[in-house]
Amino acid sequence: MYRVIGVLLVVSGTLSLATVVGDFLRGDAPSVGAVRLLLTTTGASSLLIGGTLLLTRRYQAGPDTFRQINGIFGMSLGLSFIAMSSQAIVRGFADRLDILAWLIAFNLVTGLVMVVLAVLSLWSRRYAAWFRRSWEKRERRRADKLGRRR
Repeated sequence: MYRVIGVLLVVSGTLSLATVVGDFLRGDAPSVGAVRLLLTTTGASSLLIGGTLLLTRRYQAGPDTFRQINGIFGMSLGLSFIAMSSQAIVRGFADRLDILAWLIAFNLVTGLVMVVLAVLSLWSRRYAAWFRRSWEKRERRRADKLGRRR
């Protein structure tokens, strides 16, 4: 499942980078703006890096692998959300208060929350210990349910 998500992240990152390269080749880069190109490249790079990490990862059953994979996915998608909403703010969509401005703000907050949770998931030893305990507890309950059914 995570390999499919990795492939989708790599494809979407590649397509985003292709738009940047297309702007450069057509000569539209100065009219698009350097900040927008930088944010598009940042979002696309985060998708490419996250997808590549998911594709090249060795999968072993266990809580640490699941936690790390979710952290990688959250980090790449969260950074992409932040880049996209920042790009919309730079373009001036947030000047008026309509539904689009609220969606941009929601997208920005969602991206920030995803990045914070991904960093916590990847680097916090306390979170890793808690996740391992809850994983083992869930597995014991599942084994008990299967034992009672037989």
